Amino acid sequence: LLMWSQATESLTNIAVTSGADVNISCDLDIKEIYWYKHKSPDPPVLILRTFDRISEGAEYENSIFKDKYSVKTNSRLFIRNITNDELGVYYCVKTSEPQKFSNGTKIYIS
Repeated sequence: LLMWSQATESLTNIAVTSGADVNISCDLDIKEIYWYKHKSPDPPVLILRTFDRISEGAEYENSIFKDKYSVKTNSRLFIRNITNDELGVYYCVKTSEPQKFSNGTKIYIS
């Protein structure tokens, strides 16, 4: 996470209504990625990891995320029924070295 500040340079903003479902695309052209959520002032939270083989699906950092987050193809994060808890900036990160961060996607209530 030493490179975290570099990822905040370019954000895509997505306005949502409370209770909506949202798809976030990863702009890194790779299959094995980590998805993070960053909500200031808290540190980034790892949500899940995807794998090259689609049959494996995702590995969740915490089982509570399974009700909210899923992967629609390896590069798209699906968020179900948005509440204030899911607002923040989302990043996908390449799992292999050197780590590379996507541009961030900021979710906010319109």
